[in-house]
Amino acid sequence: MRWTVVSMVYAMVALSAYGQEIGGEMTSEVKWRIEGETLYISGKGVVPTTMFGQQSPWYPYRSQFHAVVIEEGITEAGKYLFNGYKNITSLTVAGSVDVLGSYSFSGCSRLATVEVKSALPPGINIATFYRSKTKKAKLIVPKGCIAEYKDTSYWKKFGAVEESDQVATDAEDIEKKIDAPCTVRLYREPRFSGGSATLRVYLNGAEQEKLENGATIEMKTDRLKNRIDIKWLKSDLGYFRFDALPGGEIQINYSAATGSFKIMEE
Repeated sequence: MRWTVVSMVYAMVALSAYGQEIGGEMTSEVKWRIEGETLYISGKGVVPTTMFGQQSPWYPYRSQFHAVVIEEGITEAGKYLFNGYKNITSLTVAGSVDVLGSYSFSGCSRLATVEVKSALPPGINIATFYRSKTKKAKLIVPKGCIAEYKDTSYWKKFGAVEESDQVATDAEDIEKKIDAPCTVRLYREPRFSGGSATLRVYLNGAEQEKLENGATIEMKTDRLKNRIDIKWLKSDLGYFRFDALPGGEIQINYSAATGSFKIMEE
């Protein structure tokens, strides 16, 4: 699989003139709709990156919704999707979502509640909720998962963390073991903006080899869902959650251009 930034023409169906549902297709597999004051994103796979939130098909209707729901089947929210959307007060993230991209909810200054339905925190970085006043917001997580979120960079920055009455939608997968470990190779591109600084790498909380410019380290996984954390000196550069394939191989590039993870097809 390959995760890339894609430029495309969005197919839209807007029926607001007659009070009907507003919505349409963002890609062939990702759809959106506004019902009442809620924007729903449905389908499967990756919601593509937009340019500062203004190329998204729902941008013209941003004053009409205050809640965002990312439904089951979506695996990643691209960069800048809701950058600067001051109208948003609540966000709900399905258990299938592995990543919320850089600046995807930055500048959402009225964001008061975020509910995540995954037992393992989705991957985010310092920019995901940049200037969104997370210290004043409430984070709601599945039953029994508070400790995991409080121990995770950037999710632990929310002012209050509460658990819901619901069990995580991905809890069954998390408990599964894989017979043959998956090999993960983490590669740091030579021109990464961190310069010559050494990056500390953690796989599911356990420190691995340190990662130098141009170097590759190899790790083995033992669960279907795994997490890699990267730290530079005292700074948490972010982390990435991914699904391991039994006996498979994954290469993850730490990119000089974006400072974020990309899964590259072997």
